[in-house]
Order: sequence, then C-alpha cells, then structure tokens
Amino acid sequence: MTHQSEIDSAKLRTISSKISDSVSKAASIVERVRSYAKSRALAEAFDLVELLKEVTTDVGAALHANPEFSCKQTPLMVCGDRVALQIAFANLLKNACEAAHSSGKTFVQLRLSAEGDQSVISVENDGPLLSEDFIAKIGRPMQSEKLDGMGYGILIALTILETHQGAVRFSRREKGGLLVVVRLPLLRQPSSLSFCANTHD
Repeated sequence: MTHQSEIDSAKLRTISSKISDSVSKAASIVERVRSYAKSRALAEAFDLVELLKEVTTDVGAALHANPEFSCKQTPLMVCGDRVALQIAFANLLKNACEAAHSSGKTFVQLRLSAEGDQSVISVENDGPLLSEDFIAKIGRPMQSEKLDGMGYGILIALTILETHQGAVRFSRREKGGLLVVVRLPLLRQPSSLSFCANTHD
C-alpha cells in the first residue's frame, strides 16, 4: 500500500466515523423530541397568528434581518405545545434568513392562512439555487447549505411538527431559494377551549 493510499484510507475512516456519529446524534435528537411530546398530558390551545408574529419579531431581531409576516385571518387556533412549535418555526425561519443572507439577498416571507380545517404556513426565501437532489435530502443529518451546519435545526423542526400531526413539503424556487409549506390541524371550536387532549401517538 502506498503512502497516498494510507492517507486516503485514513480520511475515509475519519469521514465514516463522523457520519456514524452524526446519524447516532440525529436518532437521539429525534427520540428525545418525540419522547418530550408524548410526555405532555395536556396540550394548550392558542392562536397561531400571535405565535408566528412573535417568532418573526424574535428571529428578525436575533439575526438583524427583516422577515415579512402576512396573515389575513385571525385568530387561527391550534392545539399543541406552544413552546415546541415556537422552536420549530423559529428554526425554519432562521434557516430561511441565513440562506437569503448567504446569497446577499433579503427576501424572507412567512405567510399564514386557513384551508378548511387546516392552517397553512409557508416560509419562503430567495437564497441560493438548490438542486432537486438537495431538496429530496432536506431533514437528513449532514445535509445543510451552511459550512458549519449539520442539518439538525431542520431535523428538530420536522420532528416537532410530526408530533403535532403536521405535514411539511419542501420545494425549490426557480430563481433561487426554498419554499417550505407546513399544514397543521385547526381547532374546530376555538372559542370554547383553553386546553385540549393530547392525541399524539
């Protein structure tokens, strides 16, 4: 075996070890988030409009960014862990702001609407041009556009939304950037509920 072959083999072992550690860490994160959600005996009923306004303000201030928030309806009541959902949407919005900034752009928009018995939340940015292959791998560990990113923020967000019976779809924007669409069930009788039973499996 040549010296160069030995170096290449050592690099491969190092990379393999890092990937294995990353996958193990990802699995641990997913299990912890799921366990946390399952341990909640009651879930709070709250206005998603107010939560997303708060998320937009906080993320904008933390990143010195100016994400837009748009919603024509209020209130839109949902049932769940308010803090966990705040973390999930903050991660999605933070990712959008950082992606736009990395391309020297500023457009980041968070929109909320209702379709039937579901809330529809979209997070959109004009960041870098992404491939379909990258879109297909979003949410997997080691998948991030940031040099120091490991993809855990998105993984955590997806796990939280999953435990809240949410559906998430990622799509690339033709001119660059990403569109994330989240659907969460709405409460049918928000005016009469302050707490709701946790129905997560």
